[in-house]
Amino acid sequence: MENKKSLASAEELAEVEGKASLMAAVDYYVSVKSDIFVSASPGNMHNALLPHRAYLNLKTVNPNMILLGQVLVNKSLGWSEFEGAVLNGHKNRQG
Repeated sequence: MENKKSLASAEELAEVEGKASLMAAVDYYVSVKSDIFVSASPGNMHNALLPHRAYLNLKTVNPNMILLGQVLVNKSLGWSEFEGAVLNGHKNRQG
């Protein structure tokens, strides 16, 4: 799993640090160029990025956030139970 901080050098990041629009542009570029993108939260970037990736025929995962919130809150679940809940909750989703 990669993000802008793992792909860019400290010097490159220093050039855009504190410049919100440039940081957003770097985020967008990394997200468009990635093999698979997992959307974490809906918002302006999400709304622009998903159709762009769909147009380019790129894989995008749009998880069921309500389900994930309920599953992640349950700290007593083991890995196999967590995995089963996530797979079962997403088996009929498309996107």
